[in-house]
Amino acid sequence: MYKRLLLPIVCFFSIVMLNAQDINGSYDYDGTTRNYILHIPTTYDAQTPTPLVLALHGLGDMISNFSNVGLSALSDTENFIVVYPQALDSPLGAAWNNGASSFGITLNGTVDDVGFLSSLIDTIATSYTVDMTRVYSTGFSMGSIMTHRLACELNHRLAAVAGVAGPMSDVVAADCNLERPIPVMHMHGTEDATLNYDDGSFNGIGAGLMGAEEAITFWVDKNGCPTDPVITSLPDSANDGYTVETQQYSTCNDDTEVLLYKIYNGPHTWLQGNNDVDANVEIWEFFKKYQLDELPTSLPTIANKKKQLLLFPNPVAQELTIKLDDAKAEWISIYNATGQLVKTIAVTNELLTLDVTQLPTGFYTASVITTTQERISQSFVKE
Repeated sequence: MYKRLLLPIVCFFSIVMLNAQDINGSYDYDGTTRNYILHIPTTYDAQTPTPLVLALHGLGDMISNFSNVGLSALSDTENFIVVYPQALDSPLGAAWNNGASSFGITLNGTVDDVGFLSSLIDTIATSYTVDMTRVYSTGFSMGSIMTHRLACELNHRLAAVAGVAGPMSDVVAADCNLERPIPVMHMHGTEDATLNYDDGSFNGIGAGLMGAEEAITFWVDKNGCPTDPVITSLPDSANDGYTVETQQYSTCNDDTEVLLYKIYNGPHTWLQGNNDVDANVEIWEFFKKYQLDELPTSLPTIANKKKQLLLFPNPVAQELTIKLDDAKAEWISIYNATGQLVKTIAVTNELLTLDVTQLPTGFYTASVITTTQERISQSFVKE
């Protein structure tokens, strides 16, 4: 089901430009406002389907911090979109409902984060030309544990996953029914004092997690891989106190792969360019080998699907297509970044075109008031 390459209720959208390529967005999912930062690579071309990477932060972290991990800079040269979703608050800080538990307690256990992240893929795809056969997920610590959960529950949508310093939940593993095998990569330090390499304990307390190698064994079994890996010691060139070994299980079912980066003496960290390996580079090198061999057949999970304002291409240089999807309105209003009304368009049919060549470069919002007095808005970038 894979090709290896040689190379629940949405009510409104709110998007704010952070700079030329970063967008701070939010929308209502399941009655709660969910936030994200979206990085559009400088090489993005709306005429070309572009890969999408979900990047999930760790426990207590914020997307304003995790978006600086290095993936955005890499995406500008490798041409992939990155989205950094924000988890909801919990007694221990922002936390994903990743299935992990301690003393029978799961942080944000009633939050539908799998549904939210699935809807986020669809939300981005309504405004940007996403290659839906090349959608990936990665994450750090708790975000890595969540990524392992997505590998089980969204494997029909994800072409590959990669986790850093966060193994797999026992509960998720016990209920993991794959629709198809999925390539999995995991990086973990042997001296990780936060999420133990050997047994997955959290700060020395059992958290219902597997150890790193136990999680790898789980995926080797799930993907039908040979049980003997190819072990490679990478060059120790950085003089950082760590050495790195890879354990590669390849020629698995559907030409998938399971890959472990064992970082000897490594702590709870995301390795950067000053280390023997750069996590950002290794993750993308793994991802770009894989794509689904067919588009996912599941229906889009954008909740308020009956009432949407769809804009494409986005960014746009000349002609913007506007689609009113089952919403009834008389006028579409266009506002600039300061909230000033710059244009109104009479709604004559469900599909409209707007010449934007005379609009200055910048950020704009298209908005309608429906006949049922609901406001629906969507934003776009004029190149």
